[in-house]
Amino acid sequence: NLDQFAAIVDKIRAFVPPGAAVVELYAGVGTIGAHLADVATVTASDENPYNAHCVGLTGGLAAYDTKPAAALARAGALRTADVVVVDPPRKGLCPDVLRALVDVTRSAKGKTMLIYVSCGFDALCHDLRQLQAANWHVVHVEGHVLFPGANHIETLAVLSSTTTA
Repeated sequence: NLDQFAAIVDKIRAFVPPGAAVVELYAGVGTIGAHLADVATVTASDENPYNAHCVGLTGGLAAYDTKPAAALARAGALRTADVVVVDPPRKGLCPDVLRALVDVTRSAKGKTMLIYVSCGFDALCHDLRQLQAANWHVVHVEGHVLFPGANHIETLAVLSSTTTA
């Protein structure tokens, strides 16, 4: 359902400030990041090495890495981001990414936005509980039906960090 996906991307764009440094984890072929590249500097990653070729076709990304989201999170990639975009698999964020997002709220960087696109509602609820306990605050949540007739909803959640340092 391309219309609903376009609506998700439009909403994401509305939360990305011009000139922002964006890190997109679980990026697939970088479709979301490519739609932000005209307003932000986007670094995207996905562990599937075959996606790197597709990214060259979409263009516009500042960088694309074939490391897993956990590896980028452990390396500190989220510390300098103004906006983090995640679109994880149905099981939700991996523990290393969750830890890195908790660490973002403990840094002296200031306010960071997290844009979470979820196809697994139970995992999203789990991850949101963890994030809220670490001073992330839910700013916006909405659902999108990408597969009409299916018992499934795609959820877009936007969170803002509060630095505790």
